[in-house]
Amino acid sequence: MIESLQARQVGSKDFGTIYAHLCSLQDTCPLTSVKTHLRDGAIDLNVDRIRLPDWIPILNSLRINKNLRKVSLKSYYQKPVKVDGGKLATGQHLRSIHKPPPLLSKDVTSKMCTALKECLQVTESLESLSLQGIPLRRYDMQTIAKGLSKTRALHHLSMEYCRISHASVEVLCQAIQSSPCIKSINLTGCGVTKKGAEAISKLIKHQSTSRHSEAWKDSLRYRRPNLDQMPGLRRITLNNNPLINDSGALYIADALKDDLWLKALDMQHCGISNIGAVAILEALRGNTTVVVLDIRRNPLIDHSLLKEVIEQVLINGEGREEEYPWLTATSMDPPQKAPSGMVKKKRKGKKKERKSSPVPRPVQSKTSVTVYKERQPVTRPGPGFIPWRSAARAEERKRHTSRYHATTLQQEKQVEGYNWFHCSHPSHSTSRRTSPKSNKLLSSSVVEESSGSDGDGDDDDDDTTQG
Repeated sequence: MIESLQARQVGSKDFGTIYAHLCSLQDTCPLTSVKTHLRDGAIDLNVDRIRLPDWIPILNSLRINKNLRKVSLKSYYQKPVKVDGGKLATGQHLRSIHKPPPLLSKDVTSKMCTALKECLQVTESLESLSLQGIPLRRYDMQTIAKGLSKTRALHHLSMEYCRISHASVEVLCQAIQSSPCIKSINLTGCGVTKKGAEAISKLIKHQSTSRHSEAWKDSLRYRRPNLDQMPGLRRITLNNNPLINDSGALYIADALKDDLWLKALDMQHCGISNIGAVAILEALRGNTTVVVLDIRRNPLIDHSLLKEVIEQVLINGEGREEEYPWLTATSMDPPQKAPSGMVKKKRKGKKKERKSSPVPRPVQSKTSVTVYKERQPVTRPGPGFIPWRSAARAEERKRHTSRYHATTLQQEKQVEGYNWFHCSHPSHSTSRRTSPKSNKLLSSSVVEESSGSDGDGDDDDDDTTQG
């Protein structure tokens, strides 16, 4: 807890200062993920990555804060699926942590809801509160509802995939009735049933009645009331709640007949068939205020009937660009994110990288105009034309062939010279093949023969002289 009153007063205006102070009191380091978006006046946390000791300074700083404009707490944890034999399914354990994060425990969740309740009661700057994937029990929802009933600045409330019961939906709708500043609520994947849809329809009727009384006051003395400036709900998102079905759609369609303020209603994958679609179409023909009514991804509705509903909605909108756009078709599965504790295995070996030359793109600005040159049409080449690739290959092959012929001719000349030399000098060839002893004998015999031949020549000379 915060010790002094002065520290509480300073911390209410600066979340980062009081958070760092509380971390120093318990000898822990402030988390980078908490301080990342503080300059924008927001907190966006993945609660699966925060340990139990780190939650104490976060919640104590949040409960007295008055300067944050957005608080977002998201959990991507999924319970591991068990198959036959009690073993974990191999396809699910890669994306889930076997041990649930601390925030999903009852004690920490209750403390978080208490901190949010106190923050909503004291702040005048918190405009958006988003909770995702956090299971909220009935007493947790009652705690948050106490803060919602007294908030004065909250515009957007989101509880995607929080899995609240229909009793919690009733508690939430009762809290929103007394807080007209809330403009949009998101209950995607919360398990809303037809009883929850009935509670939402009662909320729409209650706000419609209160707005009619305010509009009547503004219409006195020939004044025209501005319906768009009146506070209250403008958008309700109920995607991925298949238990609403036709019964819940009938409740909501009945509430839309007399309402003049709700602008957008999203009901993708809500188990609606042709019965509910026909009731919604009749409500749209009498209500021209709704500019977005999304009942796509309901396979029990005929395509022609779905087309009629969308056309009627577009007629109500008259082609104007509203501040409530159509949402993209989302999947039924909750969002998944790989936890930080899991390390991906790296493949052995060098990683091959492809290098590609970037394609130059013209730089466009609001004032400049890009001019593109007209390309000349490509014509077919005439006779005798050789493509440059074929010409290059032919030239390379020609050089290689001439080089090969020159090398072969040189080798043949060397062989001919070698044979001529050994034929004209047989002694040279034999001397290489004989041993040193045989070389000596051969040399001595050659000397004797030469001397003998010289003597014979002298005798012949003498004979000739004598003759």
